[in-house]
Amino acid sequence: MIRTGKDIWVTKLSHRCRGSEAFSLIEVIIIIAIAGFVVSAIALLALRISLIKSTNENLLTASTLAEDVIERIREKSIDGFSTLQTIIGNDADQKEVYFDSNEFAQLCGSSDIPPEILAALDKLPDSEELSFVRFEVIGRNPLNGSIEKLRVAVVIRWREAARSTDKEREYILTTQISRLGFGKFLK
Repeated sequence: MIRTGKDIWVTKLSHRCRGSEAFSLIEVIIIIAIAGFVVSAIALLALRISLIKSTNENLLTASTLAEDVIERIREKSIDGFSTLQTIIGNDADQKEVYFDSNEFAQLCGSSDIPPEILAALDKLPDSEELSFVRFEVIGRNPLNGSIEKLRVAVVIRWREAARSTDKEREYILTTQISRLGFGKFLK
């Protein structure tokens, strides 16, 4: 029996398929390289998602903390505007009260900073030393010089390890307070 070229090729192909179940070295290297690219892409994606999640949690904590401080200041203005005037001073038009000061504790209505504020500050790196409340006098009584209107800005600052360039973040919440209430403030 005489074999033609086609018969020889088919015989070699079927012999290779039946007898060679292992991959060649080139095939193994290609599979490992592709798997390496896929795994590294998934790892980078997971890292990025983790950093974004951390950033969002910090921002949510900062906004909640700022709202809590603003509400305490509003409450303090209703109960006794004189406390705010004492903290700001009669002659000053602007005052910054840092969270780690005794004035801030007084602003919160106690001798110490309330535990819920401390818990929120603990979640944000270095925020207790960086955060403050800025009082800006925007209206005084012309007769006695007492404060009538205030702009209050709660500035929450913290450091983010995830950021490569500017590691400090800040969240600012501003409100305006009037001695006589919001209705008089609008007039």
